[in-house]
Amino acid sequence: MQLIPHILLMLEGFSTFLDETCDADCDNSSPVGDWRVEKLKCIVANEACFPCSEQLRRLCPKTLQFLNCKSRALEDCEELAAAPNTNLSVFTKYSMKMENIVRDVCNENSSFHKDYVSKINCYKRMYFKLTDYCWNMFNETERDFIEYLDLTDKEISDEIKCLMIGYQDACLAEKFLLFCGIDAQRIFVTTQRIFQDIFSLDCSQVDEELKLKFFSFCEKMWKISFEGTFGIV
Repeated sequence: MQLIPHILLMLEGFSTFLDETCDADCDNSSPVGDWRVEKLKCIVANEACFPCSEQLRRLCPKTLQFLNCKSRALEDCEELAAAPNTNLSVFTKYSMKMENIVRDVCNENSSFHKDYVSKINCYKRMYFKLTDYCWNMFNETERDFIEYLDLTDKEISDEIKCLMIGYQDACLAEKFLLFCGIDAQRIFVTTQRIFQDIFSLDCSQVDEELKLKFFSFCEKMWKISFEGTFGIV
């Protein structure tokens, strides 16, 4: 949910495209400036930017007005409907996925909103610690696994990159469960799936043998680490 301001910035870019392509005008209802102010406050306070209930109540009406304007423009746009551009249709699909995240967190009756609001304080308290921890684990594991496979930089395949992305996400999901509870984990997994679709490689066809090799490697590394710790206590 740190990503709400980023989502809106991306949607604003799509709105600009709609303005130019479909003669739409949603600028008057854009909430992006307001969200930028909230994000700046977080930066100044050096804290994770998770909107609280009061911020959502204050900013969601304008945010939803903006999304509704964009949706109407999209439905009415004959030029866009006739466009043969595959990349354009994919961009539109992902724009709608991002929009749905914002609608869910703004809908006080949704289970997503209720889960999120109940975990805001834990997110704020643990987000930087958990992301730093999992980022360090990701870098260390990636380096050691590539060395274990005896690969050069040019031999690192997209499948290996997919395993590393999955490893980092699994680390965060596990830590959110441990420190903030199952609702926090569920929110993370829900949003992460969408952003994987948008920003990540296609990781749907990772070789099963490579997966097993990676899991075996992780198990071996955990065993070595645990035995080393066990020996000094």
